[in-house]
Amino acid sequence: MRYRNFTINEAGKLDEFVTRLLPTIQGMPFGKRIKAMKCEVDDNADVEQGFPEIRVHVDGKLTDKQTEVLCALATEFPEEIVEGTTCGERLGVRTTVQRKLRSTVVSFRWTGLRKIDVIRPLDIFYSDGTFSPEVDKDKIAEGVVYYVDEKEIRIVSPKLSGKLPWAIGKLVMLSLELPEINPFGIFELDQSLADLDLASKELLAAISAAGLKRSDFPAIEYVDTFVTECVSKGNWHLPLPGDAAYLFSREQRGELSKRLRQFGGRGLSRSCWLGVEYGESKAYMVQLTTANAMIKTQDKIEGLLAIPVARLTWESIENL
Repeated sequence: MRYRNFTINEAGKLDEFVTRLLPTIQGMPFGKRIKAMKCEVDDNADVEQGFPEIRVHVDGKLTDKQTEVLCALATEFPEEIVEGTTCGERLGVRTTVQRKLRSTVVSFRWTGLRKIDVIRPLDIFYSDGTFSPEVDKDKIAEGVVYYVDEKEIRIVSPKLSGKLPWAIGKLVMLSLELPEINPFGIFELDQSLADLDLASKELLAAISAAGLKRSDFPAIEYVDTFVTECVSKGNWHLPLPGDAAYLFSREQRGELSKRLRQFGGRGLSRSCWLGVEYGESKAYMVQLTTANAMIKTQDKIEGLLAIPVARLTWESIENL
């Protein structure tokens, strides 16, 4: 049984838990509220995570006190630090309770305990530091998750710019090396993710070394001065090609656009700049069609959208 980059002893855990759980179930007072209870083991409850899950099905309605007694069993299992990992993985038992009109289901699962372990693509990141798949119009959305792994997530802001040039005034080549990024090909997830923070620092350093001002690069300036409650100035960036592959993939583009529009954004329906240049006069961009997206080059003086994206590490998420 695997979860990301570590394993758990499924059989041993299930045996240990059921041994403790069954006497508690048998000790519950049956009567008007509870007609029957059964324990069901499902070791494929979540295909992505693969954690074993135990569900207690109650034919009847548990009282709050009875629910507390069942859920308290989860605290008897200590958290486990997963050896050999570099991301602070911890494993423990957590419960969920589903109450229906005439029944109750209490589920127990071994799961990752870091905040990042429950974040999924398309979750909404709110200004109070929470993540949720649910739309809450009473909260301020800072971004929508478009990428997540065990170490970081990446979010896109609903507040896209108007049309801005990549550069104005004196056009120079900032980079010492210009990458060849399949400039006219339709892409899917064929670009690796690069370091957003490093790419932005290198661009800004090159602008300064060339004796130019940040205001000579309107699209870059827009994202570099962008700030939200949880993500400070300087931590928002233009997407890189690897980010564009996730933002505009067939699998996510439509749902991401829908999410962004729910919070006043335009959605991902217009061409946008990438944070990579193609020479003195051109930079990379994403050109959209109805069904696909292409990485191409465009004159730096043309006006395209600047899309703020940000990277949050698992450590920073823990401290939100």
